[in-house]
Amino acid sequence: MRRSAQATIQAARHSVLSSTLSGLALMFDGLLAVESMRSASRSRRQRVFDHVTTFWAWLDQILQRNESCAQAVTKVQAMGEEAGLSRCSSNTAAYCKARNAMPPEFLEEINAMVCGGMKRRVRGTERWNGLLLKAIDGSSVKLLDTAANQDAYPQPTSQKPGCGFPVMGVTGVLNLSHGGWDAFATVPWQRHDLFGALQLLEHFEEGDLVLADRAFNSYELVALLLLRGAHSLMRLHQKRAKKLDWRKGRRLGRNQRIVEWKKPAYRANGLVSTEQWASLPDTMSIRLVRTNIVDRSGKKIRLIVATTLLDNDTYNGGQLVELYARRWEIELRLRDVKTTLAMEEFHIRTPAMARKTLLMVMIAYNLLKSLIQAAGQDNAIALNELSFKGTLDSVLAYEPRYRGRQRHHRLRRQIFDQLLDTVADKILDIRPFRHEPRAVKRRPKPYQLLTAPRAVFREIPHKARYRKSTQS
Repeated sequence: MRRSAQATIQAARHSVLSSTLSGLALMFDGLLAVESMRSASRSRRQRVFDHVTTFWAWLDQILQRNESCAQAVTKVQAMGEEAGLSRCSSNTAAYCKARNAMPPEFLEEINAMVCGGMKRRVRGTERWNGLLLKAIDGSSVKLLDTAANQDAYPQPTSQKPGCGFPVMGVTGVLNLSHGGWDAFATVPWQRHDLFGALQLLEHFEEGDLVLADRAFNSYELVALLLLRGAHSLMRLHQKRAKKLDWRKGRRLGRNQRIVEWKKPAYRANGLVSTEQWASLPDTMSIRLVRTNIVDRSGKKIRLIVATTLLDNDTYNGGQLVELYARRWEIELRLRDVKTTLAMEEFHIRTPAMARKTLLMVMIAYNLLKSLIQAAGQDNAIALNELSFKGTLDSVLAYEPRYRGRQRHHRLRRQIFDQLLDTVADKILDIRPFRHEPRAVKRRPKPYQLLTAPRAVFREIPHKARYRKSTQS
């Protein structure tokens, strides 16, 4: 029978929603099939901005270096018109409400799909002596200056009220075997990164080796990791290094010792729960390996690493020191997130949305890393030799080629193979001895500093050189 006009519109709309209005959905169909995403959303309501459509629009925003919501809505309008549907409203309210309504569990399930696919592709040669390498580190993100953000993530105390921005502390777990982020935890900026690391214990399991700097070298974290079957390799904390007597312990060599650490006499307030504290062993055997290195300033310093890998025959001390140098990779990956994806600041008004945005950033990063993993394995190239920025540029260049290709499976396979070949061509020029000082070259404009809330601040007009203003 001839279908009614309403049935025709519904069929067209279903076709559009199945393709999620985005070439990105077809590009990453191998990891995130539309059916799996709709099953994860657990939403049966039909709307223009359902969870799946909103997800791909939001992902496009992030890949476009944190572009505006208006741009995302405009792209949805263009895709809808291309499919023969009427244009949705240009007002961003519906899209923003859809982002707010998206449950975090939906995003966590999507990230689990992506990470699961990457983990299945990890080869034995990408492990270290059979261990899966993971790294922990902390960073921070600025948020909009709203009352809700200030309550959850207060601004630094050095800034006057009304003149600063809330800062969300972030601790992440990077899987060095495939290059993707396993998880993030958020804490107020004032709290130590160790508090975030203890929230991520569930992401470590037997067969993992955790790399971290000396800020994480606490008895509590090392012991809790060991209880889960995960080993650790960290730089010795500066307080322990000052009190270290190298003559104590069991000698393994000139630069190696096995020492006994005792459980602290008291539980640090709020660091671990009472149950976790009770589960910690009274003593723990730690292997120390020392060597001399040259720091950034060109000075020779003594480096001591602490590990729970006690077998010197299986895990050579020199190899452990070389392996610890790979901890620096997490610093570079944080730079990819904050600089390359322009996620230094989140233009978000609530803490809940800030945490969801962090989840979206993690998914976007992992999807790009999945392409790097596939391209590297197909072309026998190490993962850290392929450019993250080059992969991002390739994805944005190839995304339009996927549009309207829902039924062209062979052609999509050809486009994907071409995309992987392009990613494999983006090889980094690694210069290990290049000097890159942490300094800002661009000079700021000579504006006044906001030294008081905007409601009471008085600007000095028509001054080429501003001076500190007087308040009324």
